[in-house]
Amino acid sequence: MKKILAPLALGIALLSGAAAQAQTNLSLVADGNFAQNVTDGGATSGDRQLGLGGGILLENRSSPNFGIEVGALYHARKFDTLLGAYTLNSVHVPLLLRFYLSNYISLGLGGFFEYGVGDAYAGNNVNKTNYGALGSLGIYIPVGATTKFVIDGRYGYGLKTIGGSDIKTRDIQILAGLRFAF
Repeated sequence: MKKILAPLALGIALLSGAAAQAQTNLSLVADGNFAQNVTDGGATSGDRQLGLGGGILLENRSSPNFGIEVGALYHARKFDTLLGAYTLNSVHVPLLLRFYLSNYISLGLGGFFEYGVGDAYAGNNVNKTNYGALGSLGIYIPVGATTKFVIDGRYGYGLKTIGGSDIKTRDIQILAGLRFAF
């Protein structure tokens, strides 16, 4: 649990240090994830399958063009291999710097930390922790004075070996939900 709280605390600390006139956004999102494990040689260890999850994102916009986002997502990573279908569940903690091209489009660059939860990690020679780089393209559609519908496409590039044969993760995520400004 400490491994999850440390990055989350760092993100909250960064958010709380912004200017008093900053806008804070809270997003409740569903997470659709297409995961794949890749070896250093480029071989894949299975076909991507849709994993579902969800969570919360908190962003502080310190200026009209810049924001810092941290979140906590329940993240299901599913894939099929020759040995069967696997699902690895984790708590995914993204930390992104967001650059706004307009009030409706943003680019995010940053990283993520994950901590595996559930029985699938036991006895399978799979590390419970993972970290990597994260890129994002967010689209925001106003539905009210302080509410927007958010669609966020993300690509996660795992940097830590999570299993034997130098296996690393490559994830395509689609987040969709509502964003509330306050």
